[in-house]
Amino acid sequence: MPEWGRILLGGLGCFVLAWGGLVLDAKVGGLPLWLADALLIFLVLGRSGTSLAAVLAAGAIGILASHWVHGHTIAATAAHTAAAVAEALIARWALARFAPDAAQLENAGSLVRLLLWAGALPAVAGAALAGLGAVADGYPERAVPAFANWWCAVAVGSCVLLPTLLALDNRKLADPKLLQGRRREAMAVLLAVALTGLALHPDVDGLPLFLGLPLVTWSGLRFDFRTTSLVCLMVVLVSVVAAALGLWPLYWNVSGEGAVRALQVYQLALVLPALFTGLLTQEQRTTNAARLTALQALRAVMDAVPAAIVTLTPGGKDGL
Repeated sequence: MPEWGRILLGGLGCFVLAWGGLVLDAKVGGLPLWLADALLIFLVLGRSGTSLAAVLAAGAIGILASHWVHGHTIAATAAHTAAAVAEALIARWALARFAPDAAQLENAGSLVRLLLWAGALPAVAGAALAGLGAVADGYPERAVPAFANWWCAVAVGSCVLLPTLLALDNRKLADPKLLQGRRREAMAVLLAVALTGLALHPDVDGLPLFLGLPLVTWSGLRFDFRTTSLVCLMVVLVSVVAAALGLWPLYWNVSGEGAVRALQVYQLALVLPALFTGLLTQEQRTTNAARLTALQALRAVMDAVPAAIVTLTPGGKDGL
């Protein structure tokens, strides 16, 4: 695909994700998830000059169009668009300055640095602009709630979508062999989730029922990181849509901001442990493969030598 096609596709993706976030905002009574900024951050990584400016322009136009479709005020539209652009630029600078290798997701430490410099900290600047947008609209009392709502939604969205996009862009994080021969396991896990969902009475209230927890945990332990991140993204999207449509109780019997916060806690409690489990398991697989390669090389050397002499030092080191 040519570069201009990727830029247009990125702008369209920002429009769709921003439009979906605004729809959820209207359905749930708050902003539970905002994914457009995570997509824009992913698009600006590794770009500079004209390409960077074109991506930022396409993403900004997509976000502007989504707010225009929903009939938002000019101040709120401008604040949200400026917040998205600012977050993308801050994340690009912070990753290049403090964590240049974090986007490779080689280990759990890389994931921590990625979520910190590209997820949590840039969202502060965007949340501040969202608060200023509320003030510009003539509602200064909404500035603090707007700040909190925007920061939580963007931070959760970055934790969910950004690792998935980076995993799809990195072939080292995929291992198709792990997907083979595990259909029975998949059927058993899906059956357990389905039975748990059927056993839940539709009028039950209380703590969120972690219907997706067996699925994401099993994926993190048994599959590669790319598959795990995709499963986590699907579970989060299903849970948000289910909460918006009232298909099953995912949070406490509250409405408004409390319900949105509970839903965000539910998403993070599902996704973060599974992502870290997937990276730790992948790191262990890589270590085991390197150890096996070394043992095979040593075995080949031992087989090639007619009579090998093994030496042992007082410190406990051995050699040939």
